[in-house]
Amino acid sequence: MNLNNKKIIINDLKVKLSNLVKDSQSELPINIKNIKDMIDNHIFFINYIETNNIYEDYKWENMKLIYNKIKKKVNQDKKLYYKIVKIYGIVISYYSIDEYNNYNKIINELYNTNYDMKLEWEKIKKLHNLLINKRKNYIKNKNIVKINIKNIS
Repeated sequence: MNLNNKKIIINDLKVKLSNLVKDSQSELPINIKNIKDMIDNHIFFINYIETNNIYEDYKWENMKLIYNKIKKKVNQDKKLYYKIVKIYGIVISYYSIDEYNNYNKIINELYNTNYDMKLEWEKIKKLHNLLINKRKNYIKNKNIVKINIKNIS
């Protein structure tokens, strides 16, 4: 590989890194907010069932769909972060001191945000599993009215 080809590859990787960082910086806060909203929805759903003795199956189905979408997005964000770190490791030695310091700061911020997202995701996973177990008990319980779309129409 000659020097010009190497420079082109490095510049392409720098551009790719920049684009991935921008994508990650814009997506992570949104995902954290979605996870927190999902936590609130799970808590509300549990409280609603326990206070009103009404279990709405269609709401549960909707929550499962949202949960699975968020799970997929969380996994994509983890992969994106690891891809950023991998590319950063390749091109780090080709940055000036200012670029190095800037990207080092950005990577650390992404790590912290990713870590926060992971903590929130662990909360929702535990809450979701709790709700799955409670759901089984709600369905068995004769004192709780089960409502689903078929009952409504």
